[in-house]
Amino acid sequence: MTRAKDISKIVTDADLSGTLDVTGTVTAGGLDIQGDGTISGGSRLTISDIADENNDGIRLDDSTTARFNNLTQDSSGNFKIQHWTGSAWQNNFTLTTGGSVGVGTSSPSATLQVQGTTNGLQSVFGLDSSGLKISTFQKTGNDAGVILDAQESSNGTLTFATTGSERMRILSGGEVAIGGSGYSGQPFSVQTSTNNVGFMQSTGTTRAVMNFVDANSTNNVGFGCIGNNHVFMKDSTESMRIDSSGNVGIGTSSPQDIIDIRGGASSSFIFGTGVNSADSTLTLEFRDRYGTSGFGQGQIASFIKNVRDGSTGNYDLTFGTNTGTGTNASERMRITSAGNVGIGNTNPEDFGSLVDNLVVGTTSGENGITIASGTANSGRIQFADNTASPFRGAIEYAHGSTDALLFYTAGTQHMKIDSAGHVTMPFQPYFRADKNGTVQSNISSAVIVTFNNERVDTGSNYNTTTSTFTAPVTGTYVLSYSMRLQSIDSASSYYNIEVSTSNRSYNSIFSNDEWAGDVTYWSAERTIVADMDAGDTANVVIQFIGGTAQTDINGSANYTVFSGCLVS
Repeated sequence: MTRAKDISKIVTDADLSGTLDVTGTVTAGGLDIQGDGTISGGSRLTISDIADENNDGIRLDDSTTARFNNLTQDSSGNFKIQHWTGSAWQNNFTLTTGGSVGVGTSSPSATLQVQGTTNGLQSVFGLDSSGLKISTFQKTGNDAGVILDAQESSNGTLTFATTGSERMRILSGGEVAIGGSGYSGQPFSVQTSTNNVGFMQSTGTTRAVMNFVDANSTNNVGFGCIGNNHVFMKDSTESMRIDSSGNVGIGTSSPQDIIDIRGGASSSFIFGTGVNSADSTLTLEFRDRYGTSGFGQGQIASFIKNVRDGSTGNYDLTFGTNTGTGTNASERMRITSAGNVGIGNTNPEDFGSLVDNLVVGTTSGENGITIASGTANSGRIQFADNTASPFRGAIEYAHGSTDALLFYTAGTQHMKIDSAGHVTMPFQPYFRADKNGTVQSNISSAVIVTFNNERVDTGSNYNTTTSTFTAPVTGTYVLSYSMRLQSIDSASSYYNIEVSTSNRSYNSIFSNDEWAGDVTYWSAERTIVADMDAGDTANVVIQFIGGTAQTDINGSANYTVFSGCLVS
């Protein structure tokens, strides 16, 4: 053992093989070793009585740069490595008596505490491009973070485990996978063998919503829950809800049934194929009897189907129902692309453009339409050509006390069939005229018999001035006359009475040359059926051949009458 007191020499290239015990006051700045020195074996270098942690201890001195590093301990026995910055000592490493390590701090509060600058990188564990690199940082305002970086350049995967089993990983592309190996290109995935893949809970009482937004979004779109209801949100406005009963509400937070859609004043429900395909169909089906024999997926009880006609732009809308339990629904009604309706008929256009708007039934079997009304009400079919007047024509059945079939034209009832089958046509052309007591005296040959007094003239078709009837419409007319002739001259050869119309005459002749003398009274009567065109006229003409102009036509309405009416 070598002992020395008041050593003031420099020991160079010393091989100290024992214990160098320096006691007392070491002058010349303490013990200064330059060059190489070795302490071997079970030896130790002991520095005691450290009073100043900044100056006592082992100093590593680069005299050329005026930089110092101290290995020392503080008054509490904590080991420290210090660095002289040129103006102050900086504690870079501390090992406390309790075994805590502090890097960049002299008072570690954990087993290992690394503290860097206030604004910047705090610490790095690991190397770039090799293995796991862990970085911690702190920014101004106390923002802080930890970066875990798997540093394999082509397949760096960061995994997290508990109880020895992997629970989560982050792939090299940034994809996060919980419970599985993840999927490339899928930012987040969860895999589990249980029925539940996650649970999120808000401690608020208003709602719990997860929002989604991309670079082009102007609104947050989210989904979550309000109470026991599943909701879809746009910003803070609810767009759709599935309530606790499973009812779906779109545009309403209180759906009244399985699907309840409510829009604005002008809203649409769009159901499309998304393709341009010939003979395409879109079907809305209503099914029942699920799981019964032959109908595992339910029997189609009814449907509404959109049918495209080939590759044209013509589309029909069909409706189907079912009347039995053994088959699916079949078509019962069709609205064609032209707007024509076929009930029990798939081609209403086959019956002509004038009557194809509504076709009921086919050319086989019995078909019909029933209009049901109250016992004191009416059922009606109306015909109209404008909205200014309610209708122009109609067929109406009046139930109750009337119990009659009524026919209307030009907005007015023109025919009625009552409960007994009686047909009345109050506007049917009809006239009846007489002479009103005026005697037509001493008639000459070929004169018009005057009937200058109207008793009836439905339609105002008879002219009392000319004693002529004018047919208002083309049709078949019944024309009739009766007259009483007085003072018939027996010297005449014959009398001819004719109903003269525009297109022919109807004559009656009687001869009186066999009479013993003049005839005081003679009645002449005839009824004819005449075809007349609209505008044709009819009157009665009388003429005689031979004899004297002495015959009178009695003016009594009881004897002399001219009448007529339209029958078809």
